Amino acid sequence: MLEIDDSMLTGIIGVDEQHMALVEKVNHLFTLAADKAMEQELKDTFEFLVQYIITHFDTEEKLMKMIGYPNYQEHLQQHQELIEKAMALKVYLDEKQYEYQSILEIRDFLVDWVKNHIKGSDMDIGKYYHKIKKQVL
Repeated sequence: MLEIDDSMLTGIIGVDEQHMALVEKVNHLFTLAADKAMEQELKDTFEFLVQYIITHFDTEEKLMKMIGYPNYQEHLQQHQELIEKAMALKVYLDEKQYEYQSILEIRDFLVDWVKNHIKGSDMDIGKYYHKIKKQVL
């Protein structure tokens, strides 16, 4: 299970709330994995997760543009790479018919990516956001 802790809070309320919801969906996806009877809900949850990632990235990208974030292009590239990977994972899961081992592999990837992205790139946005906010006030 992935949990949000203080090291993953950017201090940007909307972004942090979306991160919490994202983590909740990632965790829910894997509670369903062990129960073959829940396969349709698992598929629906994964599909929702992919769409939520896209929505969340849109929020972050608008924020970065709004504050003139200097590493926008690099961060955008990370987002695009995860979206492409998520689409490939959906195909992979469909091919594997949502086998438990496949889901575990994806869980490990998502947990690692989400944790590292939030603690790294997203925290940098948070720091820059708060720096800009102080300059404006």
